[in-house]
Amino acid sequence: MSQGKSFQREQNQIDPKFWIDGRQQIITRHNEVVPRDEPLFLLRARDENAVTALAAYRERCAAAGCSFEQLEGIQERIREFIQFRETHPERMKEPGSSYRRGGLPGKPPGGAA
Repeated sequence: MSQGKSFQREQNQIDPKFWIDGRQQIITRHNEVVPRDEPLFLLRARDENAVTALAAYRERCAAAGCSFEQLEGIQERIREFIQFRETHPERMKEPGSSYRRGGLPGKPPGGAA
């Protein structure tokens, strides 16, 4: 991979597993493009239910015999989400609502958008 492409990938990294190049989602490990007709699902750390969902997903992956690397990757995301929740409790919200703890509807505390 060229140095320019490597820098671009770092700038467009979604998480360790995926990055975006233009309008394409790419699997980091082997630069495979995710087909445009394949749905993706994204959880944000501010979602009150994200840690529970990730933990359930990790349990299911473990029961299915997924690799250590897959399980550890999920566990690292869980740790990062928990750290975000502890560091930014005012930004946490229920999915589908515009309410954020400590802020106005649709706006973070302090009124910034």
